[in-house]
Amino acid sequence: WGFDALHQHELAHEWWGNQITPPDWNDLWLHEAFAQYMQPLYAERRISPAKARDIMTMARSRIRTTSPLAIAPREMQNSRQAYARDVYWRGSWVLHSLRYLIGSDRFFELLRQWNDPQPPVPAINAACRCRFATTDDLMRLASRLAGRDLAWFFEVYVRQAELPRLTVTREGATVELRWEAPAGLPFPMPVDVKVDGRARRVEMPEGRATLTVPARATFEVDPDAWVLRGGQ
Repeated sequence: WGFDALHQHELAHEWWGNQITPPDWNDLWLHEAFAQYMQPLYAERRISPAKARDIMTMARSRIRTTSPLAIAPREMQNSRQAYARDVYWRGSWVLHSLRYLIGSDRFFELLRQWNDPQPPVPAINAACRCRFATTDDLMRLASRLAGRDLAWFFEVYVRQAELPRLTVTREGATVELRWEAPAGLPFPMPVDVKVDGRARRVEMPEGRATLTVPARATFEVDPDAWVLRGGQ
């Protein structure tokens, strides 16, 4: 990986696990996903963005879709059940896609406030600011920083086993993009498209979009691999 990945992951737990952790096994993904995603972030800063993308590509190949990351409705889990869920690889990709959705500046502010909330919340131990937090707490923080309700993002990515799929249909100069989310849930996730080497972000407020693309133009969806989806 170009660095001691195990050491870096466990060191990350000093923040994302030891200082802030879920109150029970149901939201274990918060404990492991943050530590796992710190690895590509470290690689991005210390090595190169290309190295970070390589790590995320490896992580994507290991994702399982047999169960959701968190339980809804909440049913008490034990440690074995919790670790049977894809709390590492899928969890890191959820954070990666969240970063794309809200932008890197807001995402890094989310990391700061997730560890040191503003305004402060009661701590388990005031000396180390240790506290409990849940998926809903993360959803509320992300929504506040984004300036809009992101419940749909967490409902699909965290509380459903199946991943959303992006259907791309191209006929002549017309390209149609359409999300198919599990259980017919709303999923207005934007996505980047690259046409003849030029990339732009396409908003999909209703879960679909129609683009006009020259018939002979090259066309690529999500060229930098930001958005987690089924069938990748």
